[in-house]
Amino acid sequence: LAAMLLKVVVLESASGAYLDMNAELRAAGSASALAALVGGVAAHPSPDYVTALRQAGVRTRAVGVATIALTASVLASGLPLMNVLPRPLLGSLLMANGVELTKLWLWDARRWIDRPGFAMLFAMICSALLFGQTAAVLLGALCAVFLSHLRLSRANALKYHLTSRSCHPPASRPHHAQAFLRRHGGAIHLIGLEGFLYGGTVSRLSR
Repeated sequence: LAAMLLKVVVLESASGAYLDMNAELRAAGSASALAALVGGVAAHPSPDYVTALRQAGVRTRAVGVATIALTASVLASGLPLMNVLPRPLLGSLLMANGVELTKLWLWDARRWIDRPGFAMLFAMICSALLFGQTAAVLLGALCAVFLSHLRLSRANALKYHLTSRSCHPPASRPHHAQAFLRRHGGAIHLIGLEGFLYGGTVSRLSR
């Protein structure tokens, strides 16, 4: 589940479009259930294929539908195409895909990811190479929680800050009340907030 969510996040970042997590999980679950009925493996989103199609200028589902139809026809025919196609060709395709993804996330990603996010991505890739994918997913989740807490703590939630001396409501008061407000109006604070209230923002507001 964590790996699937990570792939959805990568797909959303690569495509630049908003993706509904619940809809993606329901679609992957339904596809996995159907695949299990015919002896297939679990289905999941494929960021590398989507990225390659977007770079080729594809914006419709025609390629996906054609791929499904071709795969189904090959499976139904029973022809061993893996024995017909040259092995170096298949290997070179996999190597080219790997080199393209490595270049995308180790070099091109610096243009749309800030430095902390890029450092987290580089640490995840190194962790995946040294300790495996599970460790990389766990490291990415911990880093994402830390960075989100750090950014929320630095968010500016103060919209405006006024005192009774600078803000006079349109109301008539007795002369003694007006004199009291003129003397002590600086102690009355009017604070407007927006966004998220977090521990760091509350601490700064209290200071």
